[in-house]
Amino acid sequence: MTTRNVLLGVVLLSIGLVLGWAGRGCGSSMSGSGGNHSIGGHDGASTAEAHAVEWTCSMHPQIRLPEPVPCPICGMDLIPVDMSDGGSDPGSITLSPTARKLASVRTSTVRRAPAEREVRLTGVLRADETREREIAAWISGRVERLYVDFTGGPVRKGQPLLDLYSPELLSAQEELVQAVAARAASSQLGGSGAQGGSFSGNTAAVFARTEEAAREKLRLLGLSSGQIDDIARTGDARAVVTIPAPLSGVVLAKRVQLGQTVKAGETLYQVADLSRLWLELEAYESDLPWIAKGDDILFETDAYPGETFQGVVSFVEPTASPATRTVRVRVEIANADGRLKPAMFARARVYSRLQADDGEDPVVIPATAPLLTGERAVVYVADPAEEGRFQARQVVLGPKAGDVYVVADGLRAGEEVVTRGAFKIDSALQIRAGDSMMSPSDMAPASSAPSGDAPGEPMTRLSMSTGFRSSIDTFFLTYFELSEALSKDDPKAAGDAFRRMIDAARSTEGDDLPASSYAEWRDVRRELLRLGTSLEDTDVDALRTAFHRASDLAIRLVNRFGVAGADTVYTYHCPMAFSNTGADWLQRRRGVENPYFGASMYRCGSETAVEVRPTAAQK
Repeated sequence: MTTRNVLLGVVLLSIGLVLGWAGRGCGSSMSGSGGNHSIGGHDGASTAEAHAVEWTCSMHPQIRLPEPVPCPICGMDLIPVDMSDGGSDPGSITLSPTARKLASVRTSTVRRAPAEREVRLTGVLRADETREREIAAWISGRVERLYVDFTGGPVRKGQPLLDLYSPELLSAQEELVQAVAARAASSQLGGSGAQGGSFSGNTAAVFARTEEAAREKLRLLGLSSGQIDDIARTGDARAVVTIPAPLSGVVLAKRVQLGQTVKAGETLYQVADLSRLWLELEAYESDLPWIAKGDDILFETDAYPGETFQGVVSFVEPTASPATRTVRVRVEIANADGRLKPAMFARARVYSRLQADDGEDPVVIPATAPLLTGERAVVYVADPAEEGRFQARQVVLGPKAGDVYVVADGLRAGEEVVTRGAFKIDSALQIRAGDSMMSPSDMAPASSAPSGDAPGEPMTRLSMSTGFRSSIDTFFLTYFELSEALSKDDPKAAGDAFRRMIDAARSTEGDDLPASSYAEWRDVRRELLRLGTSLEDTDVDALRTAFHRASDLAIRLVNRFGVAGADTVYTYHCPMAFSNTGADWLQRRRGVENPYFGASMYRCGSETAVEVRPTAAQK
C-alpha cells in the first residue's frame, strides 16, 4: 500500500466521520422536530377530546355514543367527535371562505312573496244537469202525432212535441164540462130560487167545489191552466192532448214512436238547454290547494285550435275517485252560440295565487334550497352571528309554486338559507358523524306542536285523571316487559307481553279524561288496537317492527301526559335499526338494552331523554 493510498483512506474516513456527525446532529434536530410534532399531535387529540361530547367510529360514523366504548359493529375503539368547528351542536358546521368557495355555497333570503302557479288540467264538456228535462207521460195513452221526430232537433219552450190520445184524459175532461154546466145551471136556478126557493146556497157551493176538483184532476194529468180554461169555456172535451216542450233546447233522446202506447210515467223525450255547459275537469290531489270556487279557467278544444274559451269554477267535488285518485272540478261555460258541444275534450289551465292564513303573502324559498328525503325536508340556515356557520333545520313545506316552495313552518322571513352547495354541506356533516338529512336525531325541527302549543315553546302537558294514571301504568309495565323480552331474543315472552299490552290499551277507555286529553288518548289507542290486529304471529322480526310503532306511540304518551309505568323513564335511540333509519324506545332502567338487535348489539344505542315522575310536592 502506498503512502498516497494511505492518505486517501484517512481523508475519506475523516469525511465519513464529519458526515456521520452532521447526520446525527441533523437527526437530532429532526428528532426534536418530530418530537415537537408528536407533542403537537397529542395536544390536538387532547383538544379534540376536550371538545368532544360524543364518540364515533372511524369506520362507522353513524355510531354516536356518549362514552368511548368499542364500536358495536366492528369492535374498533371509538374516537372523539371534534365539535370545534360546529360548537356543541352536531347539526351545524362552520366553513372557511376557501371551503365555501370550493363548495360553491350560495345563499338566498327567505321572504314573503306571491306564490303563483299555473295548473294544467284536462276534462270533457257536458250538458248542464240543471238545464236538462225528461218529459214523461202523465197518463197512459197512444201517440197520435209526433211534432219532433228525431234526436238532436232544436225545440222552443211551449212548442208541441206530440199528440197523445187517452180515454182517461177524455173522461176527466167530460167531468169538468159537466161540472161547469151543473154550476151554471145551479146559478140560474139559484136566482129563481131566491123567489121560489128551489136551490139553497149550500147546493151552489157543492157545484163550485165539484168544478174545482175536476180542474185539479186535469192539472194532475198534465194539462196546463190555459188548456183547462179553454175546455171549461168551450165545453169541448178533446180526445187528444198536446204535450209541449217545458224549455228551449235540443232533444238529446227520443224514446217514443208514432202509434206507440205509453204508460203513465214513461219517458218520452230528454231535452237539454245547451246555451250553458259544464266543463268537468280531473284534478290531482296536489293541484287542489291551487283551485277554488270562483277561479277563472281558460281552456282550448281540438275543434277550434288557437281559440281560447273561458269559464268559472262553480263546484269542487267533496270526494276523490278511488280509481283515479282525482277530484272532479266543475266549470260553468257560456255557450250562447252553440259552438261548443257536449263530450268535447278540453285542455284547461288555471292561474292561482296562494295566500297564508293571515291573508298575507306566504313565506317562500327557492326550490333548490330544501334537501328532500321522502320523510322530511331539510334546509341549511346561515347563522347571522357567525360568518360561514350553517345550521341544519327541518322544515314543513307547502305546495310547490314554480321555482319556489311555500314554507308552512320552520322558517321566518329575513333568514338566509343555502340554495347552492347544501348537499355538500350535508355530506360534510355526514363524514364527521354530525346530524344530517339522513340522520336527523338532534336536528332543529320544524314546529310540530299540536293545536294550542306555540312554535318553539315546550309541548303542553295534558291533564291525566287518577283513574287513567292507574290504567295507563299497566300499559307501560307490559310495554317494558315487551322491550326486555326482545332485548333477550325471547319471541315467546315478547309475544305474550305484546298481547297483554294491547289488552291493557283496549281496557283503558279514558272516559274520565278532559276533552282535549281524551282526544289525544283516543287517537293513540286507535293506533295501538290497529297494531294489535295486524300482528298474526310471534316472529321476532315482526314483533320488533310492531314494537317500533308501539314505541313511537308510547313516547308520544310520555311527551303529552308525562311519565307513566315507572318513576323514571329513559328514551334511547338505535341508529342502526331498520336498515340504518334508526328507532327509539323507552326503558325503565338506565343502560342500553337494545330490543331491536338483542344479543347481537345489546349495548348499541344512546340515551336521548330522561323523564321523571313528579313527587306529590311537585304536582
